Amino acid sequence: MMNSWQFARIPMLLLWAATGAIAAVSGCRPSSRSRGRNGEAMDSKTCPHYWSKFFAARGEDTILVLAGRQENVPEYNDCQRLLVNTSGKPDPAYTTLQFDSVAAIWARAGINDIYQQEVPITSADTKRPFFPALRNPTLATTRVTAIAQVWTPGSYKPLGLSAEHSCIVLQWDGPVASSKPRNYHAWMVPVAHQDLCASPLDLPASSAFYLGARELPAQGNSDGPDEIPPVARWDWDPRRGEQYVGIACPSGWCELYGENANQPAAHTSSPSYQVPSGLHVPGHAGRVVRQKGWYDEEYLASTTPTSGKPPVLDGAGAFGTVFPVPELKGRSISDYPPGKFVPVGWISINTVSSGYRGKYGFSLNTAPPQRPDVNALSLCLDDGSNACKAKPRYTCSPQSNLPNGHLFYARLGSGPDDPHATDFCVDFIGTPGVSTPGTVRWRWLDDDQTIWVSCPAGCCQIQPPKTQ
Repeated sequence: MMNSWQFARIPMLLLWAATGAIAAVSGCRPSSRSRGRNGEAMDSKTCPHYWSKFFAARGEDTILVLAGRQENVPEYNDCQRLLVNTSGKPDPAYTTLQFDSVAAIWARAGINDIYQQEVPITSADTKRPFFPALRNPTLATTRVTAIAQVWTPGSYKPLGLSAEHSCIVLQWDGPVASSKPRNYHAWMVPVAHQDLCASPLDLPASSAFYLGARELPAQGNSDGPDEIPPVARWDWDPRRGEQYVGIACPSGWCELYGENANQPAAHTSSPSYQVPSGLHVPGHAGRVVRQKGWYDEEYLASTTPTSGKPPVLDGAGAFGTVFPVPELKGRSISDYPPGKFVPVGWISINTVSSGYRGKYGFSLNTAPPQRPDVNALSLCLDDGSNACKAKPRYTCSPQSNLPNGHLFYARLGSGPDDPHATDFCVDFIGTPGVSTPGTVRWRWLDDDQTIWVSCPAGCCQIQPPKTQ
C-alpha cells in the first residue's frame, strides 16, 4: 500500500457530461455569457456543468488531480455562491446575508477506498514541508490525506479561501477499522497549481489555514448504520452565518469550519433530520433523509434578478432542501418504463416566494418532507412522440447529446400522475462508464436555482420555464 500523496497522476478520459441535473439552457440565460455545447454557461458567475471545458478555456488542466473523472459529476461535488453575514453578529437574519463569489468543491474520487488504504506517516515525513502544521502527530497512527479540491474566482475569509485553487488536507488517526478517537484536524491550503494537491505533505505549512473538524457518526436504526455517500457539499452554520464544508470521512460525515479567536460563536451544525412517518421510507432507505451528503440545502436566489446588478436572495427568504428517493442509487434505464413518470426526489422549501411558486409550481413543505405527495419530482422516459403525455407550460422539446439517446420529461407536483403538476423538458447528456452516487444537488444560476438529480447512465438537465 502507499500513502495518498504518493499516487501517480493517471491519464483519464475527458468527461463530456455530468450525472443528473435540473439546469438552465441557452434560451433562458443572458446572451452575453460565453457558452459551450447545449447552452452551457462557461463564465465564473455560475456553476458550469462541464468544469473540464471551463478549465480548458482558461488554458488549465482539464482533469482535476483529486476529482479525476468525477470532476463533471455534480452529485459528488457542490457549487454555489457562498453567503456572507454582513451584520457581523450571530444568528443573522436572511436580510443581512449577501451572495459572494461562486465556489466549487470536489470530493476526492474513491475517497472511502483512499481512507482504507492510507498508511501512517513515517520518520522520513517529519522532514517534509507540511509536517510542522500537524497537531501532535504519532508515527504509528497518524494519517494525512488530501480529501478535496476547491476553486473560486474570489475569496472567502471564514474558510481561508483565496482566489483560484486550494486543497483540503485532513489529519486523522487510523486505521479505519479502529474504534479509537480519530483526532481530526484539517487545513485549507491555497496552491499555485491544482496538481500540487496530490502530495499534501509537500504543501507549504506557512500558507495553510486551520479548520476545525467534527465527525458526525453515521446515523441509522435497527438495520445498522447508514451508508455515507462519498461526496462533498457546502453547508450552512445558522448561528455564525457562515458556510462550512461537509464531506465523507473515515467513519462518518465530517464538518470542517473556520476556527479562530475572532469568530463570534462556536460552530453550529445545520439541522439533522429524522424520517417522518408520513413519508413512508422505512429502515435503511431512510438514509436519504437522516444522513447528510445524500441531500442538499441552501438559501435560494431571487428568480427576478436586476440586469447589471449582483444576484440577491429570494425576497421571501426561501431556504430549500432537495432529497433523493432511496431507490435513485443503482437505477438503470429498465427502471423507467417508457411513458411512465417515476419518482426521483422531493423538494422542501420553508417559505415559498411568488417567484418559486409561480415559475416552478413549488408548495410550502418544510424539511424534511412530511409526505411524499408535496413537491414530488419525477422523470419519464419518452420515445420522441410524447408518450409521457407531458404538458409543459412553454414551448420546448426534450434533447439528447447522443445519437438515438434517451429523451426525458420531468414533472413537479403531488406525484407522477398529478394532472395539475408542472411539466418540464429535459436535456439528456450521457455519461458512459461513470457511476453516480444517487445524491442530489442544487445548482447555482444567477437568476434562480435549479437541481441536479441523476438519471440512468447520464445527466437529466431540466429546462426551467422561460422568462416571459
